[in-house]
Amino acid sequence: MLLGLIVLEHLTSWEGGISRSDGQRAARFGPPRGLRGAADSEVFASNVALLRLAVGLPELALQTLTSLQAVNLKETVAAYTAVALSRLGRVAEAIAGLKSAEDTFGLTDVLRAAGEHIENGSPFASVPSLSSEDDPLPGARRARLDFLQMDHERQAQVLSSEREPFDSFMIDCVRSSAGSVISLVPVVKNGDSGPLEDDLTAVIGEVLAAHILFLGWTLGPSPGGVTAKGNQGRRDLVLQKGSSTLAVIEAVICNRPVTHEWSRGELTSHFQKLLAYAPCRLFFHLTYSTIENPASIVGHLRRAAKEEAPFGFSCIDCEDIRLTDSRPTGLIARYNGEFGEIKVVFLILDLGQHIQRTAAKTAAKTNPRNKKVRSTDRKIRDR
Repeated sequence: MLLGLIVLEHLTSWEGGISRSDGQRAARFGPPRGLRGAADSEVFASNVALLRLAVGLPELALQTLTSLQAVNLKETVAAYTAVALSRLGRVAEAIAGLKSAEDTFGLTDVLRAAGEHIENGSPFASVPSLSSEDDPLPGARRARLDFLQMDHERQAQVLSSEREPFDSFMIDCVRSSAGSVISLVPVVKNGDSGPLEDDLTAVIGEVLAAHILFLGWTLGPSPGGVTAKGNQGRRDLVLQKGSSTLAVIEAVICNRPVTHEWSRGELTSHFQKLLAYAPCRLFFHLTYSTIENPASIVGHLRRAAKEEAPFGFSCIDCEDIRLTDSRPTGLIARYNGEFGEIKVVFLILDLGQHIQRTAAKTAAKTNPRNKKVRSTDRKIRDR
């Protein structure tokens, strides 16, 4: 599937071929290096012709088929040629070619489908041809190389069908990584003041890096952006492809209720300085919460996102990230920036897990295996 998409992407942009800006130039067809023998070449050519028909390029499809001296796919080439001719308005030639092919090969499935398409407009359903000599490794290597050479937006389009594929893919990856770390909280040894921010961020970074390794992206702490004093900022995690920054992640611990001015200032300040860390379009604000009511943090962040964004960032809207599984929730804020729209994703990581701990203690008190419960039962029986 991936190889087919990459072939389709390059159908109209090969060297010497039709360009997107000049549809009158003749296409020069040539199979990619690495195909073995005439059989592989004709299979490749027939599949390219099929793809060109599918995307509305019958003239290019016909040029590909005309130059093809098929040995094993004559009926397929005849059917594709007839469809291409009919879409160019040369219906009489198309019907004559089909009749000749039927006389030679009989009425095969592909010839019947082509005839029905020409006569009554039935959808032309065909399948790609397969080579009996096909070794999947060369094609897979070429596909992987082409995939790695795409920019991050195109790579994300391969992986996600969402309207904003890169944003959706990264939000899923960050939420999944954070969820994995949250699940380990009960077995992690903490200091007197709870888990350390840098340690948590490092662990999330390692998990997240595993999600994006195959894309050729890099992730890690990196100085950059600007501070109030004009120095480089200390960015917690930066996602990059080559030298380009794709996203920045900033984390903050909230260990006091948001009714405290200190907590509100910490949360807001980290949000504001996050936007000073790079001129990219996707940012993540992670809150490591140890307080008893972590949901209260969302309300403060929503207000800060709408009312306290730095100058130059105009809030468009805020959308809640609803609870669907064990991944952290929060909200997504969109802004009009100087050069376009940007997005800040706020996630609340419940490290305190007070609700779950309270439920566990309640269950322990009612557990009949508990000694105190058994002792109470004995006293009742003795009365």
